[in-house]
Amino acid sequence: MYSKLVNRNTNDMKLGQDLLKRLSVQMYSYKNDNQIFCEILAYAGYESSDISMNIYANEEGKFLLIQSKDGGLSSINLSVLRDINLGKSSKQNISFMGAGSRTAAAQWTKKSRVEPAIFGICDNKNCIIYKCEGDLGLGIVDYDGHFFKDSKFPVNQHNTTYWILPWKVWNDAEKEDEWVDTLRSHLKFMYNSRLTSGSLAFNFFGEGLQPKNSLFQNPTPLKLEGGSDISTNEKLEFFSCFQNRSIEKINEPMAYKGDIFQSFTNWKVSMKHTRVKTKFGDQNNRGHYGYSLLITNQENNVQLYYHMRKPGYYTHYSEFVYDDTCSDFRQISSINFNEEFTFSFEIMTVPGNNISARRKALNDEYKFGLPGKDVHGVRILMKGKNGSNFVTKNIIGKNRGLGNKYGCIINIELNSEQYKKYAKPNINRNNQWDCDERIKEIGNGLYDFICNGLASDFYSRLQKEEAKRKEEEKKKKDLELKLLEMQKLKNAWEFAESKIDSLVVLQSFGRLILANYRVEKIKEQIRIQKEEDKRKQLLLEQQKERERKALEKKKNDYHQRIKDWKDEQESQKGNLYIRQTQSLIDTGIKYAGKPIFWIGRSLIDRREKRRDEYNCKNPVPEEDRNEKHHNYSCYDFKKSEDKWKNHMNKLGWNYKDILKKKGKKVTGEEWYVATFEEIEEELLKVISTAEKDYKDLLATFKKTLKKELDYYPDN
Repeated sequence: MYSKLVNRNTNDMKLGQDLLKRLSVQMYSYKNDNQIFCEILAYAGYESSDISMNIYANEEGKFLLIQSKDGGLSSINLSVLRDINLGKSSKQNISFMGAGSRTAAAQWTKKSRVEPAIFGICDNKNCIIYKCEGDLGLGIVDYDGHFFKDSKFPVNQHNTTYWILPWKVWNDAEKEDEWVDTLRSHLKFMYNSRLTSGSLAFNFFGEGLQPKNSLFQNPTPLKLEGGSDISTNEKLEFFSCFQNRSIEKINEPMAYKGDIFQSFTNWKVSMKHTRVKTKFGDQNNRGHYGYSLLITNQENNVQLYYHMRKPGYYTHYSEFVYDDTCSDFRQISSINFNEEFTFSFEIMTVPGNNISARRKALNDEYKFGLPGKDVHGVRILMKGKNGSNFVTKNIIGKNRGLGNKYGCIINIELNSEQYKKYAKPNINRNNQWDCDERIKEIGNGLYDFICNGLASDFYSRLQKEEAKRKEEEKKKKDLELKLLEMQKLKNAWEFAESKIDSLVVLQSFGRLILANYRVEKIKEQIRIQKEEDKRKQLLLEQQKERERKALEKKKNDYHQRIKDWKDEQESQKGNLYIRQTQSLIDTGIKYAGKPIFWIGRSLIDRREKRRDEYNCKNPVPEEDRNEKHHNYSCYDFKKSEDKWKNHMNKLGWNYKDILKKKGKKVTGEEWYVATFEEIEEELLKVISTAEKDYKDLLATFKKTLKKELDYYPDN
């Protein structure tokens, strides 16, 4: 089908001025297929109530058909999509229409290895077709009419936008199933709020997406690993022990019954600047101001301050002055920041490797990674009429410093006005949807507060409750054992008294009972000692296991970092080539006395393409068919090519320089006059130097990494 379009003219894409002025970015390359399809679906995610992804097959092959009921292509959308300036803004979306989505579609199209590399966007009336070529890798195909309707594609629904992409040819059915499964999990996570609330219907290859686990709605009660519920019927008064952690109580402490492992959704936060209060009651403006969070529980209207940073000037006065506008007192041109944000959070782990059952379920469904490691972070959401959508998502899956021992998820929600002020102006795809730095400060402070405050405080309370429960059980068992022993002695005495009349015999029986009692006491002491030895052995094994896990983590981090570094170096690897034809030999001998060689760099071997050119309607001259082409693989081939050419220029081998000395000019490629052995010798020197540089850099990186991670595999 696309074969009709192969020879059609195209208009190559250019970077639009809007994109250059507002973003100042290079064309973005997406790390994986999850990112590619999240970018393509970005507009549908905000505007559509119904999305579907399906495979459509015809006589030409298979195609990926993405359909979103978002109103179709408006006149402004069409103007932007048909404009060769990539990145022109439609003023209707959160980003620049097509700057990311079309480059993501182009990246998928190229990855599919389907020829020709073409994809399209359309509704039931309009059609735009793109070919993956040109300087920016995109060109608009000149076509009159509706190509996809003419080709019998199912694109007839009103108010619907269609993306038609090639479907990748999978050689391995298991890998295709794994890819589909991973993408399904990612989409369920990204659209969790809208899918669970019912505001979005998403049909994914014939399956209606519906997450089993809602991230922040009605979570199931959790259990600590390896045991039953640990909870208490008594009130757990939070924030009562935080004076030493720069947390101030205001009014009365908050109280909560039972298990903390559930979602907290009714909270607000705002940032304040602080100054030390002098003895005269005003603020001390020496030094830097401090940061403080005002955190409010809306259920009982209890407020507290959490000090992220104290004022830079310290004094013996302990009270603070709060600046509600979050601007410095002495700044001439300060920007007020008195916003209050709604946030929700969920504590996922507490100290001691206590991983919640809910966390494990999330890992299984959304494929985050190893339980206890990859589900914590701060996310910024935009709350709209159709629910909440991600603005930032870069922290999920990474261990923050505070997330090694504890884990929590925090959602900071922006209303439409807050989104316009603090998110939209800062959006930058290269930064994975950035937002205002002050909001990030709030997120970092909340993360610190919840992980180091609430989680650790609750865990200490759990430990006390558990220790108290065990102590009571032990006392109960000891009492029962004493009563049992007393009853045995009483029964024995009554038996002896009833059966023995002789006082002597009675005394002998008493001595026998006393001896038996002493034997039992010795047995009890031996049993207690064995239990103590067992407890110590268990503690020792637990310590060894913790050390083993820590070493294993260092090992995994070390090898992963080495792999990432090697992958980066491999991306800079390519071919340097030496090419010669009969025509170049004859020309060089005629004018310079030696043959001419054509040299350069290439990521791929282009010989096959030229051989195809020899068989076209206008073949190259006969003398150029006896081509000699030698490829040499090289690290950092761009830098190596420059070194190679510069040295040969110094040797006086440049054909242009030779002709210039003779008063002649030549245009075109850089040619060099020498023997093949001379040019190759200089090339091999450059390749050897590049390989040595690679090995030296690798050795230096390993040495630095070992010191950074405190991991020495050789030891």
